[in-house]
Amino acid sequence: MRLLLAILNPWFAFAGLDRFGTALACLLLQLTLVGWIPAAAWAFYAVRQAAARPRPRVLRPFNIIPKDFTPQKATAS
Repeated sequence: MRLLLAILNPWFAFAGLDRFGTALACLLLQLTLVGWIPAAAWAFYAVRQAAARPRPRVLRPFNIIPKDFTPQKATAS
């Protein structure tokens, strides 16, 4: 789906990759019909590179809490 978006609307593909400066440059290039083909090729290449890049593992709270942990009920004293 992202590859189709990269061909049809290249600047939006860069915005989806959180590359807003590149998206603006691509939009300026895309405003001309001659620049559309290089912009589409550039976006296609960038989307393919982003898909091949490994994503960092995110630590979530349930990864930190031990498996044998049982919460204690608070008692009023």
